[in-house]
Formats: sequence, C-alpha cells, structure tokens
Amino acid sequence: MSATVSRSMLLKPIWRLLAWVSVLSVLFTAQAFAAQIKLGWNPSYSSSANPVAGYVVYYGTSPRPLSETSSGDAYSSHVKVSTDVLTATIDGLEDGKTYYFAIQAYDSATNVSNLSEEFSYTTAAFAVPSASFSANTTSGVAPLTVTFANSSTGNVTGWLWNFGDGTTSADKNPSKAYSNAGTYTVSLTATGPGGSNTATKTGYISVSKPTTPAPSASFNATPTSGVASLVVTLIDTSTGIIASRLWDLGDGTTSTTPKVSKTYSAAGTYAVKLTVTNASGSTTTTKTISVTAIAPVANFSATPTSGTAPLKVEFSDSSTNATSWSWNFGDGNTSTLQNPSNTYLKAGTFTASLIASGPGGASTVKTVTITVKADNTVLPAPWLQKDIGAVNLAGSAGYTNGAYTIKGAGTDIWGKSDSFHFVYQSLTGDGTIVARVSSLTNTNGWAKSGVMIRESLDSNARHAMVALTPSYGVAFQHRAVTAGLSTHTAGAVAAKAPYWVKLVRSGNMFTAYQSANGTTWTKVGSATINMITNVYVGLALTSHNATVLNTTTLNNVVITRN
Repeated sequence: MSATVSRSMLLKPIWRLLAWVSVLSVLFTAQAFAAQIKLGWNPSYSSSANPVAGYVVYYGTSPRPLSETSSGDAYSSHVKVSTDVLTATIDGLEDGKTYYFAIQAYDSATNVSNLSEEFSYTTAAFAVPSASFSANTTSGVAPLTVTFANSSTGNVTGWLWNFGDGTTSADKNPSKAYSNAGTYTVSLTATGPGGSNTATKTGYISVSKPTTPAPSASFNATPTSGVASLVVTLIDTSTGIIASRLWDLGDGTTSTTPKVSKTYSAAGTYAVKLTVTNASGSTTTTKTISVTAIAPVANFSATPTSGTAPLKVEFSDSSTNATSWSWNFGDGNTSTLQNPSNTYLKAGTFTASLIASGPGGASTVKTVTITVKADNTVLPAPWLQKDIGAVNLAGSAGYTNGAYTIKGAGTDIWGKSDSFHFVYQSLTGDGTIVARVSSLTNTNGWAKSGVMIRESLDSNARHAMVALTPSYGVAFQHRAVTAGLSTHTAGAVAAKAPYWVKLVRSGNMFTAYQSANGTTWTKVGSATINMITNVYVGLALTSHNATVLNTTTLNNVVITRN
C-alpha cells in the first residue's frame, strides 16, 4: 500500500514528535532478492480537536539531512497507514542494503507532525548454495536405472544435472536409465539468489554389459515368389531377448512390427532383411522375394470380318498388360501398331492373329477369321472395284468386249466426303488415264461418270476427277486436302455422251482434258495436289441419288504409266 502526503501539510502547525518508533520484526520472503521488513511505533500525541487521522512511513537508501525535521522529501519511497494501525510492512527491499525509515503523523485537516527519529536497517545478503547429491545405486548391468537424490543446502531455486552420457535434466530428483555399458561422471549445479555451485562425482556410475546373449534373427516369408502385385506375409521368429527389430523390405521401405504384410507391385528381386538387437548386440538374416510381371493376355476385335474385295478391316486391340504388338493379317501383311488396319485385295478366308508382349512375357496367339468374297461381276486383272463412302445401294462392275459397265449409287463426289462406286487399280508415280463415256443414266443432272486418280480408298481422300454429267457437261473436280472442300472447274457445258475425258498426273500437278473425238484434246484445267507416290487410278460413278443405281458404260480405257 502507498500514499502521497501533500506538501501543503508543511504550512500547518506541527504536533510534537512521536514518542518512539520500534522495529517489531524483520521478515524475508521466498522471492529471490526481495527482502521484507515490518515496523511498529507508539501513537502520536493528539488533542480532541485535532485527532490523528493516519501515519506516513518514509524510507530510502540514503539518510535525511539532520536539518530536515518536517519534510519527507529526502526519502525515495513512502507508504500511508490509517490511525488505528501502528505497524507497516515494507516489501521489495534489496538484499544486502541499508535502508533508512522515519514516521510522520497527520490529522484530518492535513496538519502534519515533525518526522520521528530516523531508524536504519540492513537487509541480509543470500549465501551461495552448496550442491550435493546421492544415488540409490552406482553400479549394475545395462540397462541400469538410477534415481538421484538432491541434498544441496542453502537457498536453491534451480537444479541442472549432467548424467555423463550427453543427457541432462532440470528435475530436483531425477531418474536416469543408462542403456550402454561404461563409466559415467555425474554433476549437479544448484542455483539460488546467492549464485550457483556445482558438485561433480567422477566415474560415479558404472554400467556393465548384460550377461544375456545377443538375439538370433530368423523369420518366415510366405510366399517367396509370384507375380506382381505379390502380397508377402513376414513373421519374426527370432529367438532370445529382443529390445528392438528392424525390417528392410528391399524396396526402400522399413518396418519395426513383429508381423508385416507387404505388397510388391513391380517385378524384381527383393532382399528382405531382419535385424534384431538387445544390449549385447544384434544379428541379421536375409531372404529373397522374387516377383515377376503379369503375363499379357492378347485380345482384339476386327470390323468388319466379312465383305467383298477389296475389304478394309479395322483392328482394335483390347489386350491387357501389353506394351508391344505383332499382327499377322493372314494375307502376307503384318504390323506392329497397336490398332492397325489392313485392306484385303483378294477373295479368300484369312486368319488374322495377334501376339501381345509385355514385361511378363508374350501372350498366346489370338486369332480372328476374315472372309473376303470375290466381286459379283468379273473384271480383268489387275482391276478391282469397291463402293467408297456410304452408298446405300451396293454397286457392281463388269467387262465385256472392251467396255466397262458400272452400276453405282452414292450421294455425290463433292464437298468433304465422297459416295460412289470405283473401278480401280494401283498407280505408282506419274501416269495418264483416258476413257470414252459412251452412256450415262440421268438419275440426276449432277450424276458423274469419268476418270479419277485418288490417294486412298477413304471417302475423304485427296483426288482429281474429269467427269461427264447428264445436264452440266464436263466437270474437272478435285480435293487438295484430306477432308477438305472440293473445287470445280467447268468444261464443255453442252457435252453429251458419248464423250472423251483424260486426266494426267505429273508429280503433284493434275491436268484435265476433254475431247469430242478422242483425237483433238482441249485442256479443262489443272491443280496442284500433294498426293503420295502410290495412288489409285480408275473409273468413278455416282448416281447423285442415294435411292437408285446409275448405269454407265466406258470404253477405250487406256492407262499409261510414265
């Protein structure tokens, strides 16, 4: 508690001095460097008109001047107590210092008395503690547990133990387990308000090796071989006293449990090690786990599996665990693509097979039968025929006395995709085809019969064509980009069957010609088309009407290979 005495009190009449001041007791708290003193004094004389209202206790570390009798300004601190209390407790004094005290009375009208006689007191200084300790045992077999008992004297507020093996403790009475054999020096540092003191006992704890032998490592592994993902159960069957165990599972993973269930997902050879340990040492044993990859299983589908030559069949792989494929289409052609296609050019029954291979080996052979029928009308070799695109009605072709009679449907040869009947043979490099369109049914004004050079038998292939139409004469049409739009160049608009058409390929340049007599030729147009070297050349017919077949006859057909 504290109070402030107004300096205006000094202007009032003062009473006589207090009769005496006495030190009733001196106490010290448990806090470090914080002494406490308790003062007591006789009551001050007062009259009934001006009774004492209370007292002010002044104190500090310097005495007041002898000339100062009424002011407490010379002191650094003060506390105020009421009139019915004749004692004061002063806290927070520093240890080992001399303090000076004086008391002054005051009434309710703020009149103050002179200061009492000055009293001095020197607080005690704390002594440095004396560190000391003992142990319940100082020797034994590892692992040895030792309980240490602090017996330090003096004012001690903290303890720091060093057990000699690199470990420490701040407990007052710690317990320490020594796992390894050896001799250990133990020290205790006791700290208090007066400072620190260390007690050291050299070679105090002696720990010897146990007489128990090191354990013998062994384990069971079930199974020890198989295909990925292989689940192996490992059970520790080691003998002896085991303090710890460590599994090295051979793939970078570890475990410390007695039983392990381990899945090996990848093929390989794994060295599984078990190490068991106690205070006497450790032993290790090893077993080998062999994991093989899952063998692939070949499987595929073919679409279609039957049709008329030339028949293009798409093969779709559905094998499992395969990384490479070996196809034999049964017609002398092979492939290593995962999803290839093959065009059967001749009639017959063909066995297509697939061998799928992977890390687990090669599969058994998977086969599918492909049935290819001959054309329903005979064409001389090397001519072939095929409906290109979605024609709705199947086309056909025949050859008699130098004339080719073709029947075909289809919506058109135009736009981004074609629909027509094609009588063709292969062409490598440059060449020319000439034909005389002797007749053409008028199934639509844009029905087309003529000569064509085509990059592939796909409906959206690049091509060039010179054709005769029932209503619009000669047309030179071509597609320069696969699945691109077609381009039209008009020839003789009034041309009617019979009429001659010619198409020439020279590198990537395609030129169209027309003639009324097959002798005098007029150029219709030309176009640059970047076709591959091996293409198809032949006769094309579209009815431009998906619901009916158009019939055309072409003769004087000549193919010149440059």
